[in-house]
Amino acid sequence: MMRAGLSNISPSGSSKEYNQQLFIWIDILGFSSIVEDEVKYTELANILDNFKNAFTKLQGCQADIISDGIIINIDISDRDTISKVFKSIGEKQYEFILKDRHFIRGGIAVGSRLKQDQENKSYISNGLARAVKIENTKINWPIVGTNKNHLNEIREKLNIQDPEENFNLIKCFNKNGEDIYFIDFINEENESFYNLIDSKIAEYKKETSVRDKYVWLLRYYHHKFKQPLQKNCLDGWIL
Repeated sequence: MMRAGLSNISPSGSSKEYNQQLFIWIDILGFSSIVEDEVKYTELANILDNFKNAFTKLQGCQADIISDGIIINIDISDRDTISKVFKSIGEKQYEFILKDRHFIRGGIAVGSRLKQDQENKSYISNGLARAVKIENTKINWPIVGTNKNHLNEIREKLNIQDPEENFNLIKCFNKNGEDIYFIDFINEENESFYNLIDSKIAEYKKETSVRDKYVWLLRYYHHKFKQPLQKNCLDGWIL
């Protein structure tokens, strides 16, 4: 039997509320390794500033900076809003890559955020943890994406019965052959972008696990625009 009044009292007098939201965690691919080069600190600081400025100004979102990454969260309110946010993230992603010549990776997940009173600006979120886990364990390529389980959760929250509703995300597979859905950020044929991928493949020639990520991206570019591949750095690859 519940004691009278206890249901309206929260610990320490703080007001708390759990909200199911959509969380998008994004960071710069390989930034933690790059920052080891102390000579490039000023350059890297500028890149990080550009990254944060690009993704913390998205309309309809709340964005928080955490170290060298950004967590974006939005209410799961309607299909169009989510599709527009994904589109905006893709546009910013593409612009940042062309300008700063660094690629982005990230995870998308559904979760809850424990909101506290205005005096306490911190928050606890399993949505953040899930988005980071998606990136670390499911997203092998330089993309921002999610898996089938979280995509199904979004559909369920919006009462969408159509199993083909992907909110304009593109389906692919990760290294383990699992279904992955990612934001399609390459919106045009661009020689500069193409050459940038090529330069990354050459740069990481001896780091095969990293090089593989950029080879996948070149595969995708080739698939999307049906562009012939004539790069020496791809000798030996079947695309």
